[in-house]
Amino acid sequence: MTPTLPPRAIIASLIWLCLAFLNSAMVSGQTATPGANPEESGIRWLLDPGRSPVQVAHQIQCTSGNSNLWEGIVTNTTDPFLVFPPVRIDADSEKILYLNMAVETGRRVQLFFSADDSFQEELSCHARGLAAGSELSLYALDLSEFPKWRGKITSLRLDLDGSRNGTRVKFARIGSGKSGITAGAVPLEVETAATPCTANRRRNAAFQDTIVATDECYGSSAVMTFVKTHFSYVELNVLARLLVRAEAEGRQFEAATAARGLKVEDLPGGVRAQYQLAGAQITSEILPLRIGRDTPGQDGAALFTIRTEPPVPVIVDCGDSMVENPFGGLFAHSEPTLLNSTDQITLESGTAFLASKAHPLKVAIRGDAALTVKTNLNGGQYLSFRAPSGQLSVLVSYAEDDARLRAIAATDFAQGASRSRTTTPSCCRRGCRRRSRTLTPPSAPRSTTSNTPGTPPMAGPKASTFGMRSGICSTPPGRNGSVMPTARA
Repeated sequence: MTPTLPPRAIIASLIWLCLAFLNSAMVSGQTATPGANPEESGIRWLLDPGRSPVQVAHQIQCTSGNSNLWEGIVTNTTDPFLVFPPVRIDADSEKILYLNMAVETGRRVQLFFSADDSFQEELSCHARGLAAGSELSLYALDLSEFPKWRGKITSLRLDLDGSRNGTRVKFARIGSGKSGITAGAVPLEVETAATPCTANRRRNAAFQDTIVATDECYGSSAVMTFVKTHFSYVELNVLARLLVRAEAEGRQFEAATAARGLKVEDLPGGVRAQYQLAGAQITSEILPLRIGRDTPGQDGAALFTIRTEPPVPVIVDCGDSMVENPFGGLFAHSEPTLLNSTDQITLESGTAFLASKAHPLKVAIRGDAALTVKTNLNGGQYLSFRAPSGQLSVLVSYAEDDARLRAIAATDFAQGASRSRTTTPSCCRRGCRRRSRTLTPPSAPRSTTSNTPGTPPMAGPKASTFGMRSGICSTPPGRNGSVMPTARA
């Protein structure tokens, strides 16, 4: 005779089976959320469903917050960040951190982590490679090579470096994984001790009022000068930013997000950046010209050159004037796009004249490649030079009055750059023995004619007027002992 279970036992058994099923569902839910994409397997989502993914927002105003998506707008660029609800991460075994988010501007973040609610600079890491836009993306940080990512992690904070006022931010989920980035996630480049931009963000060179800089995180460059309309310890007028893109197989790659092996170093009289992009070795140099020392007004010029090996089409975007205030959180190179430019541009015979609301100076830009004027969503304009040969030179000039600007903009920078390298002499007193020697840089532009219809040749009768002088004893060295290239205008 088959024994029968009492009704209470049957009910208890059913309850036990239901609890076991729910428990298994909760465990499986740590590796894949209901409705998640198949490629998201291997991700343990850290935040409880039904709870806002952001606990605290600093200098970011919340515009919409619910259990699935948090949205906000940056209201201050000094230090915008997000603090997430408490999490439980075993950093000794879980080495991948996933962020499901979107940021309109800014390609770099700083992640703080701790075992309590405190956040310290030494327990943080920088990462770059965010795609600017409003669509959510799943990003992955591989922290396996970051030595301080260990132990139990309960608190996370994310700083949005390079964001501007009005930047829209979206955040949906945060997760962790044990090893290997899951398919479909965009890997961010985590900066370690071997990455220089965790310490000094950029390298500079200067002559008189002209300052040039190249960012050690993005490889982008800028031409700047001092603010003289009012007293300021730290503000600089950013006359133009220069951002590089390269083409391969019908696609364009931004140096700010896709460059690998970036190395920025000082040169005698300038700054050089080298990196791999679009299957080529990219080398760019920027240097201030010796213009403006003997004139009463505020004027000068800087030369930017770039070459690729093997040759691939290269694009340089120029513009986006602004006032830089490092203590206010605005760095000229932290935003690797020109989508916020407010400049207005006039073209005359291949030379672009920029009018800016940010400063009173007049700016002219010319190059030896095809030139296009582009307009962003704000109605601002910027320049885009495209060189199919993979070599390009761009001259950025500025002055207080139009006549002086046009004289500087006619500088023969092709020949001037080829004679711009000078070693530091043993002494720099007046009357001292000049022991310097001229060095020819490998990146001197070879093209002496313009590819833009109506643009005057880069080499011409002014070559002797703007040629570089090798004698430098009467000129003080630049930053880090570098010596500035010479040009007379």
